[in-house]
Parts: sequence; C-alpha cells; structure tokens
Amino acid sequence: MKPSQNDHLPVVLYSIPASFQRVAKNASNKTHYRIDFVDLIRDALALDLKDFCRVVYDKKCEHDLRLEHHVRKETPATIDYKQNYLSPFFYFGAGGYSGWARRIVNADLTQTDNRSINETERIYQERIKSLHGESRFKQPNPVEDKIPNKFLLVATQVENDTVMNLKFVETREMIDRAFAVAKQIGLPLVIKNHPLEKRNFSVIRYSKSMADRHESVFRSEGDISELISRSYGVFVINSGVGFEALCHLKPVFTFGKSDYHQATFENFSPRQIVNVLESQLINRDFLLKNFLANYLDQIVDVRYPDESRQKIVNKVKSKIT
Repeated sequence: MKPSQNDHLPVVLYSIPASFQRVAKNASNKTHYRIDFVDLIRDALALDLKDFCRVVYDKKCEHDLRLEHHVRKETPATIDYKQNYLSPFFYFGAGGYSGWARRIVNADLTQTDNRSINETERIYQERIKSLHGESRFKQPNPVEDKIPNKFLLVATQVENDTVMNLKFVETREMIDRAFAVAKQIGLPLVIKNHPLEKRNFSVIRYSKSMADRHESVFRSEGDISELISRSYGVFVINSGVGFEALCHLKPVFTFGKSDYHQATFENFSPRQIVNVLESQLINRDFLLKNFLANYLDQIVDVRYPDESRQKIVNKVKSKIT
C-alpha cells in the first residue's frame, strides 16, 4: 500500500464527548449549540486545515495534538474546549475554564482603544443583549409573585463543583455580606440556590433560615434572567450568573477567582459594596460593554460560523506549525 500524501502531516485527535453529539427530543439551545460547535471544529479540520494536519477520531491512534473536552490544564499537546457561561459561547484553547481560563484571565480586557464607541455598542446590541434570557440551564419556573421588583440578588453554586476551589470566602459569608449591604441601603435580599445542588444542603438550609428569620429576605426558584434583570446588584462566588449579570450591565460582586473578574468588584467588604452601589460610576455602562466585546474576542460564538472557524484554525495552527 502506498503511503498517503498527507502521512507526513501532524496528526490531530479530535475527541468528542457523547453529550456534544446527540440532540435529545425537546432539547434546549444549550444542546443545539453544542452540535453546531462540534460541526464547526470538524469543518475547520477537514476543510481549512486539510493541508496542515491529518485528523483521527480513534483515541487509540498515535497523535501529535489532541482536542479534548473539559481539560483543566492545557499542555503543548492539547487544546481544551468547553461550553462557556451562555449557550452559544465556547472556550477553545483558553487554557482551562472559568477561573482556570488562563488566556482570558491574563488578557487585558479593559482596553478601550480596540474599537470605536459605535462598534462597541453594535457588538453589545447584536451579540450580548440579544442573549438576555438565554441562560445555560433551563429555567422552567417564572419568578414568584412574592418577589419584589428591586432587590439585591445572591446566586449560590454547587458546593462540590471544582470551580468552588477558587472561592475566597464560604457561601454563607457571601450571603451575610449581601444581607448586611441590603439592610444598610434599605433593599430586600433575594437568594437563588443552584437548581442542581443535590448533595450539600447546608447552604440551602442557611438560605431558608435567613428567609424564615427576616421579612426582607426571600428565596426564589424563578427564572434567573428575570431575577437578574430586576436586581440592583448581584452577588456570586464565580458562577456563570455573574457573567450573565454583566451582560445585563449590573454591578457584580464576586467572592472567588473568575475569568470575568476585571469587570467585577472582587471580595469587597459590606462597606465597600455600599460605597459602590451609592456612587454614580462614570461611563460604567460603556466600560462594561467594552469589557464584554473584548471578552468575546477570546472565545468562540457559534452564531458567527466564519469568525469562529477562523479562531479555531488559528489556534490549531499555533500548536502544529
């Protein structure tokens, strides 16, 4: 058998998890976007990179580069990929994810000279604002009638999630700080516990006890996007809710490392938080929109396939050439 003309090319193993290949009945946009993302990578490898590498899908094959889902630590021989905080957004070669997304964490996303004010506004309106209500997890419940129209929002996380290793304080401490701030500025406090928390019930019990003991504290199981929209400020450790709140141009107070920390107030005390909420921050909306536009430069938005394929191609080429 004659050797193939591309036998000399670097071999790229594309490892696709089952969850990225199937579309269940009545699947959420989260799943459909995963299929789109898989296809984008496959097209980039098969069409745009066909003269630069040879693609294999069998994990037993020897390879020079591996495209792997959910790798916390990227190496010279791997490119990690994972869905980002909102459904159409994906990390590709970010060097991890969330607080571990080193390429994003280390980038200066506050620069304001990358584009014009009009271009920043266009990107926000077309790519960010259009996603309001597009949470990664299904939100089947409307916001309860008891929930007031203006409040501070605390969104808790799954306590045993690996990203919680990056927290600065315990979740209860975050709730206490939020309550102290709410009391000082005269606003109610709403606590939204993570719908997938199945093991650690101490935070849920504490949230319930706070709501039972204080008339100004409420628990909600309602739509997180609507809760964010109605909130005056959002408290998270480092979850996707914090990023989603930035997309609503809300002040976000984080209590753990995150890859969107440059746009948040990190591990602030109650007094510092009150000062933020009571001050009129100049150009805050523009600065948030600018940050989000810079953030999009670092990730893949599958709604824009040509741009996304080029980002994938550039990253793979940087590894094999």
